[in-house]
Amino acid sequence: MMRSDENYCSTREAAERLGVSLRTVQLWVESGALQAWKTPGGHRRVSLASVELMLEARRSAVSVAKARPRASLSFLVVDEDIQIVRLCQESLRGMGLSFAIKHMSSFPDEAAHWAHVDVLIAGQGCLDIDRISRLQVFREQNKDWAAELIVVVGVELFVAGDMQALCKGMTVYSHPPPLNLIRSKIQQIANSKFAKSE
Repeated sequence: MMRSDENYCSTREAAERLGVSLRTVQLWVESGALQAWKTPGGHRRVSLASVELMLEARRSAVSVAKARPRASLSFLVVDEDIQIVRLCQESLRGMGLSFAIKHMSSFPDEAAHWAHVDVLIAGQGCLDIDRISRLQVFREQNKDWAAELIVVVGVELFVAGDMQALCKGMTVYSHPPPLNLIRSKIQQIANSKFAKSE
């Protein structure tokens, strides 16, 4: 299939249009947030339509955020890799939200670390069955704890029925984390929090 150069741009051009770093565009392409393809020479070409969609989503999010009272979201990201933290930061900055992100490389055993966050994101390998069970028990015993729980697991665990049942009430994604789905989930959480604060 022939692609018209008029409908695509380089990753550098996409970064300039979006006002982000080249690396951020590369991460967004790898995660599927921006549609792209590679030339025979190995260079990426980014769909201008997906760049425009992202710009429009950012403009909409910023205008919605400006119309609402300033609220803040607090995140705890537990992952050995800093990539998911960077993805969250870029997503949240693009939405014009006030936020705080704390990063830990291993899951804290004390509830004090995660009891006061709005969103807890646990990366692949940071949650085992015992910790997931403890989170579920904590949630049952503390009905006012309304944190959103997002778990990123390896494909082998993602397809396992036991993991799906164990993570009831949690959003579960397979690794690598799908940025576009996480971004949508964060926007949904932010909209819900802002609606409650109005």
